[in-house]
Amino acid sequence: MRWTDDARGALFTLEDAGARLAFVSIREREAPVRRFRVKSGVSFIYYGAARQARLERSRKQWVMQTRQFRDRAAAERYAAVKRAEIERFVRAREAGK
Repeated sequence: MRWTDDARGALFTLEDAGARLAFVSIREREAPVRRFRVKSGVSFIYYGAARQARLERSRKQWVMQTRQFRDRAAAERYAAVKRAEIERFVRAREAGK
């Protein structure tokens, strides 16, 4: 299990044996305030049966979270922390905790 990123450093993907488990992306918008948006997603297979059923009914495969920031530095700091948090969450779920 490892994180890969694109050339610009705006999309980070957690992959294991070619399967995409989670991602964190940083996107710049045209908005004057809260210009940078950090979006994170975790595959729904790492959640309980009730949550999976709810997501399947709505035809979704990712549990998403979005936060907005004024500057790129704050967005990158948040993305780094979010990557560590997601990796810890996925490892714990795979270990059976």
